[in-house]
Amino acid sequence: MKICDLKIAFLIVSALSLIALLPMPYGYYIFLRIAVTGLGGISAYLRYTSGKRDWMVWSCIAVAILFNPFIPIHLTKEIWMVFNVMTAGLFTCLYVKVKNEF
Repeated sequence: MKICDLKIAFLIVSALSLIALLPMPYGYYIFLRIAVTGLGGISAYLRYTSGKRDWMVWSCIAVAILFNPFIPIHLTKEIWMVFNVMTAGLFTCLYVKVKNEF
C-alpha cells in the first residue's frame, strides 16, 4: 500500500471530523476516534517508511495518540471541537500534499 491510495480516506475522515462539530450520539465519537487513530497511524507509518520524515508524520502520530480509543483522553466538548477542526485541516492538507506528489 502506498500513501496515494489513502486520498479518499483523507477526505472522508476530514468530513467526519467536521460532522463531529454537530451534536451527535456518543457512538459516533467512538467511531471517529477509531477512524482518526487508524488513518493517522497508517499515514504516519507510510510517510515515515517512504523517507518523508516531515512535520506531517509527527502530526499524524500526535493525532493518533490524542484520538486513540484504548486509553481515551477526556477533554471538554469545546476543546474537542478545536481538535476536530485541526484534524480536518491536517487530513485535508495531507490530501492536497499527496495529490500534488502523485
